[in-house]
Amino acid sequence: MSKPPMNRSLSWLLDDAIFLYKNGRKYGSILLLLCTVDALARETNPNAKVGERFEAFLKSKMRRKGRPQIHNISVPKFNQFFSFEYIIYKFLRCPLVHEGSRLEVDDPAEFAVRLDWDTIPNGLSVDTVNNCVILGGELVFNLLTDAVQHELQNS
Repeated sequence: MSKPPMNRSLSWLLDDAIFLYKNGRKYGSILLLLCTVDALARETNPNAKVGERFEAFLKSKMRRKGRPQIHNISVPKFNQFFSFEYIIYKFLRCPLVHEGSRLEVDDPAEFAVRLDWDTIPNGLSVDTVNNCVILGGELVFNLLTDAVQHELQNS
């Protein structure tokens, strides 16, 4: 069975995500990028479970030659190491998509991951005091944008 062609019409999602980001709607842009990754991952691996294909897609895009590599990260809330792709799926995507959470740094909820747009926008930090991983919002936006752009340009 041949692989179905990539749906280049998904580029509107990327365009809208970038527009939202440039107009200060950063959480909306992240949410739209996560949805775009979901859609592209489904096209590349339609028979896999959602989480598996999402992680596999991100891994194939983020761990390309010449890209900075982020591998396993300690998540204090669970006292375990998880792959970066799993963290993006389970602790970022799922609360944003299913709960509408903004995952802000000062959110009193006990999320395993939080987004920081101000202090470490392009960084990553393990916060053992608040029992969470803090991801720079710019870092997440740039990684997701790059993954989507790479797939759309090379499909």
